[in-house]
Amino acid sequence: MKIVLPLLFLLCLGCATVGGTGAVAGKGDIRYVNLRLIVDSLVSDDAEWKALSIRMGELRKKLSRTDGSTMKSSAVSGGLAEGELSDLGKKEGDMKRRLYPLIERAIKAVARRNDVVLVLNSTDVLYSDESVDITGEVLSEARSMKMRDDPLSR
Repeated sequence: MKIVLPLLFLLCLGCATVGGTGAVAGKGDIRYVNLRLIVDSLVSDDAEWKALSIRMGELRKKLSRTDGSTMKSSAVSGGLAEGELSDLGKKEGDMKRRLYPLIERAIKAVARRNDVVLVLNSTDVLYSDESVDITGEVLSEARSMKMRDDPLSR
């Protein structure tokens, strides 16, 4: 059973072509996006995230230092740094999760414009021609939507 499902999935993908004849009732295309690239790009545009990233880098650097003097104070400050780093990591994850509805709207908008019936994450694609990658278009759409949604940009 474990082998049959992936093979069935690949067979279905093989039946759908990029040229417009495809997955649903003979029409529509299959495309993919690099979701990680989109999330990282949108987050890196944010000033709050930039400050967060700098602070996380400082803490990682502090934790990676091996200082032989005063083990007790080093352990205490290291524990505080680890706690802060953990908190900042959670905040970073929350920032990224808040972007998912925006990215979903952008993917749907691009898919509708291009008569796409299925959009896969690039991590799930074994092979494709670069012409089916809509990451750049989705990223542009998401940035435009973000600007429209941002009350400061109106």
